[in-house]
Amino acid sequence: MQNEESGKALEALQMFKKERDLNIETFIAAFAEICKVKNFILIIDDFNLLDDVVKEVLYHIFPALQVTGCKIVLFEDQAVSSSVEAVPNKTEHQLSPLLPGDIPLFLKENYAGYFPQKQLASLLEKFADLFPGNILLFLNELVANKILIFSHEGISVDEEISGKLSSVSQGALFKKRIAHLSKKEKAVLALLSAVDVELNLEQTKTILKNFTDDTEAILSCLQKKNLLRMPTPNSFNHLIYSGLKFFIYSGIADKVGHHKKIASIVHAIPGFFPNEVSRHYELGKEFDEAYLCLKTEINRASELSAFLYLTKIFSRLIKLPLSEKYAIEVRKVFLQILQKTGDSGLALHILEELELDFHVKFDHKLMTLKGVFLIASGAVEAGKKILIRQVEMITNKHNRIEILLEIANANLNTNLYDETKIVLDQLLKYEGLTCEQKGKVFNINGLLELYKNNNAEKAFSFFSLALNEFTKSDLKQRIARVQVNLGNICSMKGDNARAEQYWNSSLSINNSIGDLEQEALLLMNYGIYLFDTANYEKANELYKNAKNIFQTIGKKNGLGLTLLNSGETHLIICEYSTAIEEFLRAANIFHSTENKEEEASAYFFLAKTFIVIGNIVEAKHYADRYEKLITEGKLGEKHLLQLTFINALYNYYLNFSRKETDGVELRSLCNALLETDNRYDSVLASMIYVDHCIDEEKYKDGFSFLMNKKYAGLSTGNKIYDAVRSHLLGKLEIHHRFGEKPFIDYFNDAYESLKEESITEFTRIVLSMLGKIYFERNLFSKAEEFFNLTEGLIVFFSKNISDDSLRESYLSKKERREDLQFIMNSLPLKL
Repeated sequence: MQNEESGKALEALQMFKKERDLNIETFIAAFAEICKVKNFILIIDDFNLLDDVVKEVLYHIFPALQVTGCKIVLFEDQAVSSSVEAVPNKTEHQLSPLLPGDIPLFLKENYAGYFPQKQLASLLEKFADLFPGNILLFLNELVANKILIFSHEGISVDEEISGKLSSVSQGALFKKRIAHLSKKEKAVLALLSAVDVELNLEQTKTILKNFTDDTEAILSCLQKKNLLRMPTPNSFNHLIYSGLKFFIYSGIADKVGHHKKIASIVHAIPGFFPNEVSRHYELGKEFDEAYLCLKTEINRASELSAFLYLTKIFSRLIKLPLSEKYAIEVRKVFLQILQKTGDSGLALHILEELELDFHVKFDHKLMTLKGVFLIASGAVEAGKKILIRQVEMITNKHNRIEILLEIANANLNTNLYDETKIVLDQLLKYEGLTCEQKGKVFNINGLLELYKNNNAEKAFSFFSLALNEFTKSDLKQRIARVQVNLGNICSMKGDNARAEQYWNSSLSINNSIGDLEQEALLLMNYGIYLFDTANYEKANELYKNAKNIFQTIGKKNGLGLTLLNSGETHLIICEYSTAIEEFLRAANIFHSTENKEEEASAYFFLAKTFIVIGNIVEAKHYADRYEKLITEGKLGEKHLLQLTFINALYNYYLNFSRKETDGVELRSLCNALLETDNRYDSVLASMIYVDHCIDEEKYKDGFSFLMNKKYAGLSTGNKIYDAVRSHLLGKLEIHHRFGEKPFIDYFNDAYESLKEESITEFTRIVLSMLGKIYFERNLFSKAEEFFNLTEGLIVFFSKNISDDSLRESYLSKKERREDLQFIMNSLPLKL
């Protein structure tokens, strides 16, 4: 059946067929459209026997299929090394061998009753590997060695020979198997034992014609002797046992000459496996040829942007003892590939080799690469110095511009804003900048306005100019990325509808070009926006999709950041066990990647979660770990502010040192948090501060803080935060008449704001307060309604905590315990 989506899929396929510059991106774009039609299962048999370039393309396509819900099933030939290591987000299953106790049943169910099953079971248990398929091969071996005998009297086991089997080595058995083969048959087996790829019949004939004219007859004879597996005329054929292959290969006297001869033969076969040709040259000690025979394959992989595959090739080539000319050439080409893959550590090692081992004099290209890789590795100043020197020496305008862009980015990333501006102004003076180069300059200018001046208007203007330039050259990936920046600016300005337009446009582009990493980042950013507007369930949906993509493509940093955001969402909707799991997982990721900044953030969230739950021991543990990491990692002001906040929360809610709290310091903390973009923490801090003002009878201080425009702005687009503000104003109004309106109205306003929102701890606090107010006014029926809701929420939240001790901490926390005690003591009085 045809529909709009299937039409798009067919259109994508047609476009892909017409595409002249075939690459992985266009391939992925076509598959992404196909997957939108309907989820399907992709099954690939003998995956590890596929051509290496084909596998590399599939490695890039699999994530695009996985995130659309497509299930992928790969089967591999166990006789050949596995190729699934590079496949992301996978679950591996291996066929398990039968247990000894399963053998009698297996034989009974699969073989006729007149088979000597008892004797066979004993032999299988002693000598076979017990994989179901290999049991058949082992039985064939028994027949070939005249241990299992078929005769007119029936099928029997030669007890004498089988009794001696345990004393006969496997090598001796193999020697016996090939003892009566002809010279040509042994030559064929020797050749096949040296080949590491699976040959079809035509390839085998082409190779063997150099040894014998009657290839088919020999192959057929070897198959009949159970030495060669060749199920169909065109199927892959190989030796029946891997052990037999190793035995025959080990018996080859002149292995170097053997591989040299094979190399000369297979190199002449059009389209033969290039890596296999190279391997034979390598084993034949002709190392330069091992590189030169791969040049066509390297060009083919480069056209397909198969950089991981190219990395695999060159990682092997740089280990070969090539002549100096080719050793240098290989390393220079590899550096260009590493610039695409971003492996700065390996690149710097290769540059050091070129300089110290091969005494290569660095031209501007190598020096520029060194500067770029140093910056990428974190040695920003050293890299910048090199690039600045290159700018002064290079006359080629295009190269000069590209280096200046690298310098501008490096300056921006190290907070050298004035220097960044100088470089950008210098770039804009150049005539003939390409659209992409202009767009990069405007994009960096936009980021500069945000980071240095916090000027969203100017940043938006620069991002708009960048978008215009990228659009002129149809640079889809860059268009998508700058649209994210524009959407973020709109979100900051409160123009949510326009922000969504930019984000949705970016998401659509990313879907079409298969830029999964950017799609995941966008989903995460969109989730943060929904979190700030209290749409927690929808935010979690987007976080879930982002986590799936990051995990699929193996981007640990992105996965960790999404886990932190997702965990905070679970925290605010009282799914505490899930929040803890997410934070712990993020902490482990950032610890493994040595990202101290974000590892510290994970400990911050864990400490905050345990404070909210009421677990003193765990809260103190993670607060201490947070403080230790801040000190050891020399982390910035953001973390110092958060540590002050954590200590304030801990002292107020778990240490019960409310009287010792310094009101001025608390107000200062609240104001500092208001300057950050963390609205949730600002709200929590405001609750502490207002409670402190009530304790100290400084009601006007609390009221002035809540009426502050900055604080009032927290509730923009977030009804839950608006409800908290109304609740706090009501608490102040109870103690001091500010004349705005009766205190009960504030609490009712808070309740109305929360009625259609996600259930949080704030909901429980407002319900409890209303119940107490109605109870004090002798409106017992109304009070009971709110008390029942309060008690129901506390029980509901506690049941979602999987750990018994944490559940106990939650229920024992002072404010909840007092609520439950008050409800228990008060409700019977109504009767």
